[in-house]
Order: sequence, then C-alpha cells, then structure tokens
Amino acid sequence: LEGMLDDDRVRYRGIPVAQLREVWPLLQYGLNVVRDTNKEPWINEDVYASLLHGRSVLYLFEDAATDELLGFAIFESIFFPYEFRPRLNMWIGWAREKGLGYLGYELARRIARVAGIDSVVFCTPQENGWVMRHWKLFTWYEGQ
Repeated sequence: LEGMLDDDRVRYRGIPVAQLREVWPLLQYGLNVVRDTNKEPWINEDVYASLLHGRSVLYLFEDAATDELLGFAIFESIFFPYEFRPRLNMWIGWAREKGLGYLGYELARRIARVAGIDSVVFCTPQENGWVMRHWKLFTWYEGQ
C-alpha cells in the first residue's frame, strides 16, 4: 500500500521484509524516543524481530518534494480477549515534528479498510486533544 496524505505533501509507503535491513538505521532515533518517552517495555531488537517475522508491518512517511523521512508507523493485527474480530493496532508511531500523529491514524484507517478490519486502536500515555477524541476501550492493571 502506497499513496499520498495531507494534500499530496506526504508520501507513505509500506516496507517489505526484504528492504527492512536497508531502512532499519533510519528508525533507530525515533524508536529510542518513543521507548524512552512512553516507558515502553520493548527494545529495538523486539521491533525488528516482529517486522522480520511478519507479525507487524512498517510504513515510512516521506516529504513528497524532497523524499526526506518525516516519520514512521508500525502496525499489527490484534484480538482483544473474548472478541472474535481483528483490530488494527497502531503499535509504534514517530514523527520528526509534533502534530503529525493524525497522518498515522489516517494511514491506519486506509490499511484497515483494505484489510477488511473495521476498527483501529492505539495505546499511549500521552494526553492531548487528538487522543482524547477517541474511545477509551480498556484499562489494564498489573499487580505483582
């Protein structure tokens, strides 16, 4: 799946597994920012393994005029307990500039439509107007 977003200013393209090694260095900074900001439990190698084994898919966002990397998004199909329909999970998203999260969500909606999935979900510790406009489905607690 490839195309344009934001009035043809942003190009998105899916990265096949065969090209993962080539683009992997471009993702390191963004993965580190997301992991540190959100206190994520995964390490970059977990993400690579997930992409390599087809558990998730990677999309790059590039400036249509300059081909410069603007961000990336990693998606996976998930099932919540006791539900029998898949949901498209926006697992990891990073953008070079703040305020571009809507691009990842727009792309997620396009991917879901093509895949026949009727729901897009995401999890974030961040609170802002864009996030708050969506339904909160579950709250998970961990006890030790």
